[in-house]
Amino acid sequence: MKWSLAITPRSRATSCRLQALLGACVLWASCGRLGYEAISFDAAPAPDGSDELPIQDDSGPMLTGGASGAMSDASVATGGTVATGGMSAAGGMAATGGMSAAGGMAATGGMSAAGGMAATGGMSATGGSAITGGGGTGGTVAPPAGWFDPAWRKRIKLTVDARTVSSDLRNFPVAVVLNAARFDYASARPGGSDLRFLSADGATSLDYEIESWNPAGVTVVWVKLPQIVRNTNNEYFWLYYANPAAADRQNSARVWSAGYRAVWHMDGTKDSTDGNNDATASNAVSVNAQVAGGRRFNGAAGMFDVAPNDNLNGVFANGGTLIAWIRPTTYGQNSYGRIVDRAADNLAKNGWSLQLDDGAAPLKNLHFERGWSGGVGKFETADSSIALNRWQMVAVTYDESLSSNLPRMYIDGVEQPVMALPGATGTVDPDSNQRMRIGNSMLGNRTFDGIIDEVQIASVIRSPAWIFAVYKTTTDALLSYGTVESLP
Repeated sequence: MKWSLAITPRSRATSCRLQALLGACVLWASCGRLGYEAISFDAAPAPDGSDELPIQDDSGPMLTGGASGAMSDASVATGGTVATGGMSAAGGMAATGGMSAAGGMAATGGMSAAGGMAATGGMSATGGSAITGGGGTGGTVAPPAGWFDPAWRKRIKLTVDARTVSSDLRNFPVAVVLNAARFDYASARPGGSDLRFLSADGATSLDYEIESWNPAGVTVVWVKLPQIVRNTNNEYFWLYYANPAAADRQNSARVWSAGYRAVWHMDGTKDSTDGNNDATASNAVSVNAQVAGGRRFNGAAGMFDVAPNDNLNGVFANGGTLIAWIRPTTYGQNSYGRIVDRAADNLAKNGWSLQLDDGAAPLKNLHFERGWSGGVGKFETADSSIALNRWQMVAVTYDESLSSNLPRMYIDGVEQPVMALPGATGTVDPDSNQRMRIGNSMLGNRTFDGIIDEVQIASVIRSPAWIFAVYKTTTDALLSYGTVESLP
């Protein structure tokens, strides 16, 4: 159908005509400087008998239904006439929010006919509508600047809170924790194959791994960030989804590539790195844990067994890091429950172990051992530093290049005082060709009693800031989650 827009000044007649769908509408205004006395729209009825065409005012409510949204009695004229809720004239006939005419009749950021048409030449509609809540439906609306790809219809802004991180971090994997309050599962593909993570500019793809996908509970996705800047809380990245045609693009090996030798999330037996250190589980029951799922060990028998692999040899040769989450029920079988063990016997011969200790003073603590030709290096945290029946993140960094070197040990991201027992003398025992076990020793009589989750091994010494950031991200305290943004 055809309608016309006529603008009649008091001093002379002029008119502009525009093609669109609209019911009859008359808007009256007084324009002191230019002398416009009337603006009128005339049209035949729409084919369906309606006279509605939604007009989105970006600064106010959507205007619908014939002539609703005409000038209010409280209009303020500034160099012309300002139509509240409708159109705003400034200078020539400049309307912002509704329809904008400057000089001639150029609508910018205003009347975008989504689902209808955008007039150019006499009336140029640009800018249009971006996020849900603007414009009509049924047409093509350009996404806002920086939107990754309009095939992905939804996104969430994820902001990194590094105000308590004391140094910059490079290639750091963060845990993105999703639930029904943060994420619209109904719009995502099953299993999350349409997830994409982009840098702040919307142009750089970030590597990610879906550890668990649980629409009825918690989903955990690991994303590698190129950098986290210390003492900031304004860095962010994007999660995009809602593309029914998207294929899975996750790549766990690239997420865990910056010095990692092995990573077991413990809800399965797979090593997430490219080190091929997949485990075999026995008497280790899958349960809910600190980060998605973990494994419960019964304190009598059971283990995660990893076959000998060259890439686990010499993890501490030039400095290495071991991190795990634990929730002990007791201090383990024979009071020395193993967290991770890679040694030939229970005394760290030809290897090392991280364990709990309630067998010799100091008691109820975290204990690390490394075998040397002249004895065993034993290192412990303070008495009663490990509590029962609550989650704790434990970590150790160690450089075995010198027998005099002490490990640094952490509980919940905080470095602990370490006591060294005499024994580390001679040369370090080679640990090649050893099996590794999570939750037990090689002899099978040091079973952990409780739950173990998120075991990470790296062949680099992680800084205290890194260890603390791991604690923050695995307690869902490193990221804040924006609201879901949607394309119309």
